[in-house]
Amino acid sequence: MWTDEQLQFLINERKANNEYYHDLTGGGRKMFWKNVVSRINLQFGTKFSGQQAKEKFQGLVRDYHVSI
Repeated sequence: MWTDEQLQFLINERKANNEYYHDLTGGGRKMFWKNVVSRINLQFGTKFSGQQAKEKFQGLVRDYHVSI
């Protein structure tokens, strides 16, 4: 279960690296999420995977688009 603080960290990491993220291809994006989640796990003592972080972020974006 993601806390509000963890979600904000996730959003901020993705937002701060938006241009870099869009320049990545294939395996680079997988590594991007692994790097993001390693910082989240270090900061909050969690054990999320890169895939979980990616899916959570995509879900947030999807939910945002549905609500507007």
